[in-house]
Amino acid sequence: MTETSSDPRKQTWERGDYSTAADQSLLVSELLCEAAHLRANESVLDVACGTGVTSLAAARRLADVVGIDFSSSSLEIARKRAAFEQLSNVDFHEGNAEALPYQDATFDVVLSTFGAQFVGDQNAVVTEILRVCKPGGRIGLANWTPGPFFGHFFKLMADYAPKQMKKTPTPELPGVLWGTRERLEELFGDAVQFTSIELRTSRTRARSVDEWVDGTTGNLGPAVTILEQIDEELGAAFVADLRALVEDHNMVSGPDVLLESTYLDVIMRRR
Repeated sequence: MTETSSDPRKQTWERGDYSTAADQSLLVSELLCEAAHLRANESVLDVACGTGVTSLAAARRLADVVGIDFSSSSLEIARKRAAFEQLSNVDFHEGNAEALPYQDATFDVVLSTFGAQFVGDQNAVVTEILRVCKPGGRIGLANWTPGPFFGHFFKLMADYAPKQMKKTPTPELPGVLWGTRERLEELFGDAVQFTSIELRTSRTRARSVDEWVDGTTGNLGPAVTILEQIDEELGAAFVADLRALVEDHNMVSGPDVLLESTYLDVIMRRR
């Protein structure tokens, strides 16, 4: 299995507790699995699975599921959740999405929910997804778009991230572009046929702006790392801009928070 312990991106994602953020994608994962028309006993891989939200959704549909991620802390949560639900048809592996430790044409279905789009080497993860998917198999992706809210949030994060955090070979092509058909066609090319593509809305809630900002800066690994690696003055500006972003996009009058974000739900068939 690919060694990941020294990967700085792994260390970044293990700096916080991703479970709260991942829970916001419960409905997204269920809808993706429905769109992929999962069947009992199909082999399914969930790439960059995080705390296993999509993996568990696939396992509930009686597929034989493997989730892979380089964050051991997230995988520990995923295993506990699977055990709590008594789902014996799902397993979790630690590994790098850019070098999947599986043989060619292993899986009937490959899924990823807000995961593969943020892998450092986008071309590498696409090559690996295509390699491990069986010919005629399906690839299902849920990808944030460049639009509000999360598209703007990730842009803000990138603006403040110090140079040592920017490890992608193509910084001019951010991961949120996976939320456009044009970028997916560029990445996957003639290797796939699009069978469905739908723009959907995801909603995120908090009791207050403070709760959202504190939760993000205290638990989301990249945000935690940014604050650790920039000076105090810049850190204060980062937090202030996060607060302003939430206030500007809040869909309700308060004191609670409702944020709407667009994402692309995509199903492709491997040629």
